[in-house]
Amino acid sequence: MDDAAKLTMFEGLRPQLEAACQEGEERFQLDQLAMRNGETLRVVADPCDTLAALDRQIETLRSKTAADR
Repeated sequence: MDDAAKLTMFEGLRPQLEAACQEGEERFQLDQLAMRNGETLRVVADPCDTLAALDRQIETLRSKTAADR
């Protein structure tokens, strides 16, 4: 998956995480595809922590895709 596709995917996840964080949910479940073997991994995490990490990743990908243009 290239950086532009990752950025689109992460930006699509952001509203769900933001809503879960604002609603005070303690746990948020994400289904992620494992890059190596295509198996689905189920990840349960704190939505606010996950949102912060996702925002950092989005900014990194935005910088990388802007530099590639």
